Amino acid sequence: MVASIQSLESTSEAGKHPVGIEAESHENSEYDKYQLVRLLQSTLDLETIIDQFLGGVNTLVRIDGLTYVEEERDLALRFGKASAHSCGYRLISGHESFGELTFHRSRRFSDSELEQIEGLLVLLLVPISNALKYQDAVRDAIQEPLLTINDRNKLENQLTREIELAKRHNHPLSLMLIRVESKAQRKTTKLLVRLVTELTGLIQEVCRSTDMLQRIGGKDFQLILHNDARGTASIARRIERSVIAHFKQHHEHQLSLMFGCASLTGTDSARSLNERAKNQLL
Repeated sequence: MVASIQSLESTSEAGKHPVGIEAESHENSEYDKYQLVRLLQSTLDLETIIDQFLGGVNTLVRIDGLTYVEEERDLALRFGKASAHSCGYRLISGHESFGELTFHRSRRFSDSELEQIEGLLVLLLVPISNALKYQDAVRDAIQEPLLTINDRNKLENQLTREIELAKRHNHPLSLMLIRVESKAQRKTTKLLVRLVTELTGLIQEVCRSTDMLQRIGGKDFQLILHNDARGTASIARRIERSVIAHFKQHHEHQLSLMFGCASLTGTDSARSLNERAKNQLL
């Protein structure tokens, strides 16, 4: 694993105060690190890992509190208390971020204390990345399929089956593409899990039980409706009103929605119907 630790902007001024705890001998320090590695790798529970890590840091540098934030997964863990001074670090492996750690205490951190913290942070990279990946796997296994992004071939095959049935029984069918933008998440390519859960619930409340909602991208959804063009346009307006009203009243995120709709003709295939809906989305 190629990993790095980025130092974030800190309210600590290094060099103002001596180390709060006398430095251990080199032999004891290496032994402490070995023990800490064993502890961190003994569990996949994220909260336990960070709590054990804080205990390890406190053997070298006295810390009042620690905050861990991972925005993509909507995680925020706090240990101890937030004090006047802090130092923060971003954990990175390749192009993937595993969150940010911020250490808090009432006294400023010295250069030597920051070096000791950074030396221990290296030990946290593998355990915390393993815990996050395990958490992702568990979440995907127990949560609704809408929280995962579906395979394009699977989606096209499903749409093809629905088109064949609609043509055979002369029933209306429409495809709606929905793109969701969050003002608070413009820099990311996918929505927070919490937003996806709330959003899909609101959409499903408006739709019929026979309509099929799928997630096709980080911020994109596909809805297959057994409805004509007029009915589909009405449903799009109802979805937009419901979503905007909910997030305006109950959420810090302000969402905007874009729709692309296409209704089935006698010559449509799954690909052509999808392309026409995409053209409406742009």
